[in-house]
This record gives sequence, C-alpha cells and structure tokens, in this order.
Amino acid sequence: MCEDDHMDANILPATGGQTPGKRLSGAGMLLVLLLGLTGLYAIARTVDIVDRLHFISKIESGEFAREINSGTLTTQQFQDQAHAIDARSKAFVTISWVVTVALFLGYRSWQSRSTPRRLPGDKLWMGKLAGLLWIIVVATQFSRYLITGDSLSAIKTSSYVNLVSRALIIPAVILSYLIVREREREPQAQA
Repeated sequence: MCEDDHMDANILPATGGQTPGKRLSGAGMLLVLLLGLTGLYAIARTVDIVDRLHFISKIESGEFAREINSGTLTTQQFQDQAHAIDARSKAFVTISWVVTVALFLGYRSWQSRSTPRRLPGDKLWMGKLAGLLWIIVVATQFSRYLITGDSLSAIKTSSYVNLVSRALIIPAVILSYLIVREREREPQAQA
C-alpha cells in the first residue's frame, strides 16, 4: 500500500447534501484524540488491575508462601513486587485525574465551539447509552470509597469494582467517538 492510500480517521464519509471528505472540527479532533487516550488508559489500567488481582490470588492461595519457604522467592523480592504494583497503581491514579480533567475540558471546548446539533432520531440510543455508561463509570469509582480497610479482602473487592469501571470506559469511549462523528456529520442548522 503506498503512502497516499491510507485512511484518515478525521475525514467523514459523504452523506446527504454534504461534500465528500469533510474533516472534523479542530475541537472535534481534539475530543477524539482525548477519547482515544482515555481508551488506551482504560486498556492499560485494566491489564494492571488484572495483574494486581493475580498477585492477590497468589497470596490467598499460599503460592507466595510456598515459594518463600522453598527458597525460590525471597521476602525482599515479594515486597519489591508488592511495592511495584502499588507504585504503578498510584501512577495510574494520577494519570486518571489528568485524563479525566483533559477529557472534561476537551468536551466543554467541543460543546462551546461547535454548533449544537442533536443526534438523528435513530441514533438517540447511542447518546443515552454513552451517558449511562459514563454515569456508571463515575458511580463505581465513587463507590470504591465505601470499601474501607486494608485487608486483602477489601483490596480485592476494590480492585474488582475498579476493573468493572475501567472495562466500561472502553465501550463508553467508542460510543462517545461515534457520537462526535455523527454530530459533526449533521448539516448546519439554518438561521
């Protein structure tokens, strides 16, 4: 495939009375970029949480204790692994706040710079489902504050709740992307 044969994700297909090759607005492209970064974050965080749950499972099953007792794992190596997982988790929390604020600001910028357009009637479900998914994502994150304690059980429960939340970001991002594309595709309202 030669260089000129690539697909440009910012070019909208022609529909109705639109000219072919219309690009997303600048604010629309920024929002799509931020949605993409949010999706990548969600995938990476999901992998991180699965790794954390695997680590907890090895503690609960006694696998780490057996490895320490047999000499294949030192106490220091175990502690290093636990500290690395905690440090990675703290980094993801920071990234999460940065991505959340950037996504919110990108959304507000897109809303303020683009002509308000409704989704077509046959696509309203996308907006409702995306809104519901984003609400569930936020609610599950806040529900984690109800899980108290430093016990292995509390950490495991919090990790499962976080896993559900991060996994739901992926379809929310996809739907949000489709909504941006669809709303930018709609013809300008006549004044």
